[in-house]
Amino acid sequence: LIADPLIVSPSDTLATLVQLMNQARMACELNSTSAEISSHLLAEARSSCVLVIDAAGTLQGIVTERDLVRLGIEHEDWHRAIAGEVMTRPVLALPLAQLTDMFVVLEQFRVHRIRHLPVLDDAGQVLGLITQASLRLVTRPIDLMRFQTVADAMTHRVITASPQSS
Repeated sequence: LIADPLIVSPSDTLATLVQLMNQARMACELNSTSAEISSHLLAEARSSCVLVIDAAGTLQGIVTERDLVRLGIEHEDWHRAIAGEVMTRPVLALPLAQLTDMFVVLEQFRVHRIRHLPVLDDAGQVLGLITQASLRLVTRPIDLMRFQTVADAMTHRVITASPQSS
């Protein structure tokens, strides 16, 4: 969970959003440690979108990097547009109570064809953000195997031979 997602108001311009996203990125050095690489990847995941939140703290929409690319192609003066006009809404968000395991998130990504999923508390306020990239950072193949039963993994029709068989 990215606990500090990028947040803007509906009246912020897209130029402001781009500047905020660029500032959130970190420079990657060639001689980085694995912790520095993880930190860099998390910064990349964090900076891949902004959440549009009104003065009351309510999630209104989301603007992703893909949205910005599309707007840049479609509109010559995209940088003057404001977040409230171009944001994707309504935003698919996950209440914290429904965040039982990573498969809930993966299913939301798959079914809704999204890459960003805000997580909300009981009052509907944003607690954080999960992205495909941030999820990849914290999962290992062994984590996926924990949810698999022996019956799912085993071979049911085993071929046997005696030690004397040629």
